[in-house]
Amino acid sequence: MRLQADDLWAAIDQLASEHGWTVSGLARRAGLDPTAFNRSKRQIRDRDRWPASSSIAKVLEATGESFRDFAMRVAAVRQAPPPLDPAQSGKQARRNNGGPQAPSSQS
Repeated sequence: MRLQADDLWAAIDQLASEHGWTVSGLARRAGLDPTAFNRSKRQIRDRDRWPASSSIAKVLEATGESFRDFAMRVAAVRQAPPPLDPAQSGKQARRNNGGPQAPSSQS
């Protein structure tokens, strides 16, 4: 599976969240334009936009995260199961809480 722009964006989002910052706050602390990491700028004309390596370097400096740790973070994001669709998770909750049950195979 190839590295995707969304993997890097998710790692940046996670890093900001762990510091209690928004992505705009993280960008400011890294000396970047506050809109640099806005979700609206992650795609241009239906094509993924990758964060610049210089922006990632500034984020790492601002947060104290090593490149190695950031790479491990990206790898962990890539291996995590995709988030459940809220509509699907509601259906799953109903099945687990009194909804129709599958017959038991035990006699």
